[in-house]
Amino acid sequence: MTSINLKGEKESNDAVAAEEFKVNLTKVIAKYFKDPTKVYNVDETGLCTNKLPSRTYVSANALSRGGFKQPKTRVSLLLGGNMAGEKLKPVVIGKAKRPRAFGNMQISSLPVYYEAQSNAWMSSQIFWRWFLEHFIDEMEQRHGESFEVCLIMDNCTSHPPQIADLDHRVMVLFLPPNTTALIQPMDQGVIANFKVIYHDMLYKKTH
Repeated sequence: MTSINLKGEKESNDAVAAEEFKVNLTKVIAKYFKDPTKVYNVDETGLCTNKLPSRTYVSANALSRGGFKQPKTRVSLLLGGNMAGEKLKPVVIGKAKRPRAFGNMQISSLPVYYEAQSNAWMSSQIFWRWFLEHFIDEMEQRHGESFEVCLIMDNCTSHPPQIADLDHRVMVLFLPPNTTALIQPMDQGVIANFKVIYHDMLYKKTH
């Protein structure tokens, strides 16, 4: 298996390119990946880990409450899953190689893959390592060593195109430029819902 360019020639209209990709992707899935557990999508997002609510309720006759400065602790996440709704183990990218909050905990025992980068952003090196050391391993555990899966992602600079040639068992499909807001599966409410649940748990823990 190898990568397939599903981008049409009409690049001037993002909506048109998105529709063309959807049509071609439907054909690829129907031909090669009828099992929804074999079609995966990943996407990055930023997360303010200790962000507090910016609004609150007060009595009608109360004076306006003084504001506060929001904390700026931020990490990057790589979230993913398949068409059947099964999640991939997330990647968390922070600035510190070993944050104080980890204490004596073994990083390998965390429910996420933790990476460190000076600005807490995804890099091609981190993505490359995730693909080879973690994604492939997860696929072998789920589908066996002779697995064949499809991995859909955007074409940002941290996703090197050469990754499509690293393992013949993975068909890598890159979304056309400037279409991720329209057709990126993880952007269709999955990431937003994750953040809502995370901050809800955070607020409950701090009150």
